[in-house]
Formats: sequence, C-alpha cells, structure tokens
Amino acid sequence: MKKPIGACKLCAVEIQVKDKPWKVALSCAVKTGEGLQVKTDTEAVRLARSKAIQQLLALFSAAV
Repeated sequence: MKKPIGACKLCAVEIQVKDKPWKVALSCAVKTGEGLQVKTDTEAVRLARSKAIQQLLALFSAAV
C-alpha cells in the first residue's frame, strides 16, 4: 500500500501521544500505537479543515 501524502488535509484531527501536548495532524498520515489519543471535533480541527477547504476551493476555482 502506498504511503498517504495528506494533500487534501481534510482528515485533520487532534492527537496526543502519552503526555505530549495536543497537536493537529492528518489522520491519514498518523501511525496508531499505544497511548495515542485522538479528538475529531474540536475548534482547532474545525479551523484546520475550514482552511483546507478554502485552499482547495481557491485552487480549483482558479483552474476553471
């Protein structure tokens, strides 16, 4: 299986590994493991997904 490249960024989630701080990451590119916690609906996630959609719309509307 090919390694995901995360180009669309629509799979943004917040992750925390053990006691490290929470951070936004692309779920398609995160390896699962013990101690990994995932949040799928936070303000940071909604903001990241909104920015990704805006970037995609700008890219494709410019191409039309």
